[in-house]
Amino acid sequence: MASSELDALIEFLRANRLPDDMPIDELRGAMSARRQAPLAAGVTVETLSMGSIAAERLVPASASDNTILHLHGGGYVLGSLASHRSLGSHIAAAAGTAVYMADYRLAPEHPFPAAHEDALAAYRWLLDQGFAPENIAVSGDSAGGGLVVALLMAARDEGLPMPASCLSISPWADMTLAVKSLDTNAANDPTVYRARLVPMRDAYMRDHDLKAPHASPVFGDLSGLPPMLIQVGSIETLLDDAVALHECARAAGVKSTLEVSEGMVHVWHSYADRLFEARQALDRAGAFLNYHWRPAQVRAEIGPLCDQIQADNLFDADTIEEIRRNVENAVVESWMPSDLRVETISMGGVGAEYLAAPEVDAGAAVLYLHGGGYTVNSPRTYRHLGAAISAAAKAPVYMPDYRLAPEHPFPAAVEDATAAYRHLLGQGINPARIGVGGDSAGGGLTIALLLALRDEGLPMPATGICLSPWVDLTCTAASYGTKLDVDPMVRAEGLQAMADHYLQGQDPRLPLASPIFADLKGLPPLLIQVGTAEVLFDEAINFDRAARAAGVETTLEVWDDMIRVWQLFYPLLSEGRRAIARIGEHLNDIWQRHRVAAE
Repeated sequence: MASSELDALIEFLRANRLPDDMPIDELRGAMSARRQAPLAAGVTVETLSMGSIAAERLVPASASDNTILHLHGGGYVLGSLASHRSLGSHIAAAAGTAVYMADYRLAPEHPFPAAHEDALAAYRWLLDQGFAPENIAVSGDSAGGGLVVALLMAARDEGLPMPASCLSISPWADMTLAVKSLDTNAANDPTVYRARLVPMRDAYMRDHDLKAPHASPVFGDLSGLPPMLIQVGSIETLLDDAVALHECARAAGVKSTLEVSEGMVHVWHSYADRLFEARQALDRAGAFLNYHWRPAQVRAEIGPLCDQIQADNLFDADTIEEIRRNVENAVVESWMPSDLRVETISMGGVGAEYLAAPEVDAGAAVLYLHGGGYTVNSPRTYRHLGAAISAAAKAPVYMPDYRLAPEHPFPAAVEDATAAYRHLLGQGINPARIGVGGDSAGGGLTIALLLALRDEGLPMPATGICLSPWVDLTCTAASYGTKLDVDPMVRAEGLQAMADHYLQGQDPRLPLASPIFADLKGLPPLLIQVGTAEVLFDEAINFDRAARAAGVETTLEVWDDMIRVWQLFYPLLSEGRRAIARIGEHLNDIWQRHRVAAE
C-alpha cells in the first residue's frame, strides 16, 4: 500500500520530468537545484580535497570513528556534491558517522574510465589518511551504486585491503541496457528510462566494451568483496540490474542482502525530508553498516551464548511435560523490567497477558504469538521479549496463551489466535493500529492468522512481523542440513517431532499449518527477520520470495551470525536489542503510513 506522500512524490516527478533534449549544462544545473533538499538535522558540511578530487565531509552531531565513502549517481554525466548533499547527510545521520562525498569527473568531458579512476583514488586517499579498512564502508546510488562495486573489484585486484561493507542503492550495473525491467517498469518509473540512459551510457562509454567489468560489474568477478546491501524499489526500471548484481555477488560467495521495497522509485532515499519510506530505508542501511563495523563484538557475544545454550540443552528430555518444565524453570526473572505493567486477561476465551511499558499508546496494539514448536512455552517465558517490544513500539503487547499440542493439535492454535484478534477488534482498536507478530512457530502462526482473517473477510491488521518464521512443516528446506552444526537452538529432528505432535497425521502442506504453500495474496506488509546461523534460514528466504511473488510488500532482514530467535537474548546480545529496535521502528512507520493515508 503506497502512502499519500509517495503518491504525491510520484505525481510531482512525472509532472516535472526534465526534457530529454535539454543541454547537459542545463540538466546539471536543474538537477542540482531540484535536489537542494534540507540536510539531516545536526549534520555539518566541510569542504576538502581528496588528493586532486574535490569533496565534502558530512558529519553528524555525534559521529563514530568509522567513515563512509559515497559515490553519487547521475548516469556518469549528471550529479554533484550539491545535488547529493542532502542524501549524503541522511546516510551520515542514519549510520552515525562521517560521509566523504567525492566529486568525481563526469562524461562527456571525462569518459570511462575517469569516474572509476577517481573513485579508486578517493578510496586510496582514505587509506593514506590512516583510516583502518575495517572502519570504512563504501556506498553509492544509481550510477554510483554500480561504480562502488567496480571500485571494490579494482581495489581487490590491486591488493588493497577491503572495507568493512558496501551499500549499493538502486544500482546501474549493466551498460548493455538489456534487462527486462527497463521495459516492464517503463510506465511506472518517473525518473529513469531507456531514452535517458542511452545518451548517458554513450557519453560515458564511447567505444569501450559495454561489458567491461569496471563499467558493468554484473559481468565481473565479484569474489572476495565485502558484505553488500543492495536496496532497490519495485517500480524502478533498474530493478533487474539490482537483482542481477545480487545474484552475481551471491554466486561469487559474497554475503549479499537484497531489499526490494514495494512501490519505491529510483533512489527514493533522496526524498527523506518528505517520504517516510526513505527514512525507513536509510535506517536499515545504517543498521547494516554499523553491524559490519563491529563483527568482532558481535562474535564475542554470540559465541558464549551458543555455548551456554548447548550446555543447558533444555530440550534434552523424554517427554513434552519435562521440556515445558525445563523452559519455565529457565526464565530469568532479572530480565523483566521493574516498570512493566502485567495483567492476566481473557481474549475471546483465550487466556493471555497484557504487557505495557511506560508511556504506551493504548490506542495501538501488538498481538504477539510466542514460539515453541506449537508444543512448549507460554506468555511467562516470553514476557521479557514482550516487554521489550512494548517499549520499542510504544504500544501494549497482548500475548495469548494459545492451546498447545499434542493435547490440542492443529488447528487449535490458529483458532485461538483468531479469537484473540477478534477480541482486539471488539475492544474498538482500529485494525490500522494493530500489528501481529510472532517467532518460529509463532511466526508461522502469524501468517496463518492473517490468512484466516483474509478468508473470513475480517479487517486486516496494519502489518505482520515474523521472527525466524517456521512456515513449512514438511521440514525440507536446505538449511535444515546446511545449518545443523551452527544452530544451537533447534535440531531438524526436534522440529519434525514438534510438527508430528501438532499435525497428528494431518497433511503438513495444509495452508494454515504451512503457510508457504498458501495463496498469500492480500496480506499486509511483512517484516521478516532471520539469522544466517539457523536451520530456518532458507525457510524464511523461500517464504519472502513466495510472498513477494504474490504481491505482498515484504522487508526481509538477514542478520549475519544470528541464531534462531536471537531477539529473545537481547539482555546479553546487542544484535537482539538492535533487532527489537527495528521492530519498533517498523511498527511505527507502518502505523504512521496509515495515519497519513487516512488524512
